[in-house]
Amino acid sequence: MGLYSSAPLPVAPLPTATSNGGGTPDTSPFACRICLEQATEPVVTRCGHLYCWACLHGWLVGRGKRDCPVCKAGVTVDSLIPLYTAGGNEQDPRLRGIPQRPTAGRMANTHTVAIGSGVEALPVDADGFTVMPSGLRYRIVTPGTGRAPTLNDTVEYDYIGWYDAFDGRDKACDRRGLVIRVSDRGALFREAMLPMREGEVRQIILPIESDGPRYRTTRYRQLRLIRIV
Repeated sequence: MGLYSSAPLPVAPLPTATSNGGGTPDTSPFACRICLEQATEPVVTRCGHLYCWACLHGWLVGRGKRDCPVCKAGVTVDSLIPLYTAGGNEQDPRLRGIPQRPTAGRMANTHTVAIGSGVEALPVDADGFTVMPSGLRYRIVTPGTGRAPTLNDTVEYDYIGWYDAFDGRDKACDRRGLVIRVSDRGALFREAMLPMREGEVRQIILPIESDGPRYRTTRYRQLRLIRIV
């Protein structure tokens, strides 16, 4: 069937109160409001009512309805919210031949960070690393409770680098108690260090396209800001 075929999609029949399992209707708050049994592949309408996906698909597509079976509020397939429950229901035979239920919309995760004289909401990747404007990514391992440095401050810090991964087998360096003025280091160091607070430990992944071959090989770094001198 082509992507734009006019052939009708298969639909699930609208069940009776015993079609899903053949037993006594489920009175739990997680029962489908159509078949009255525990919802399988559950979906929720914007008006807050829970249904089996097969049941509501039969109502909306099979019968051509455009409202909630309970409260008659407007409902479309695209407006449904799927529920991803722990464990798994047995496969509902009514799902054979009908499309998968709609996917959930996801909001991008962000982390608010002070950058320069302002504050920006930065994206957070799937591994929990905040992505800085340069492409540098960091994750706080131990939060700090002291002051944050400025460009003119001198800081004491620990620095560990790896070629392969954090705590990897191929360690590039392990330097403790380094003392340097923040403005004397490169742009990536300043970007990593300035949002930190005394006592903080953060893991940093440098962007592949950063300044030269030595950065491309020691991409995985861990900084600990000991104190502002």
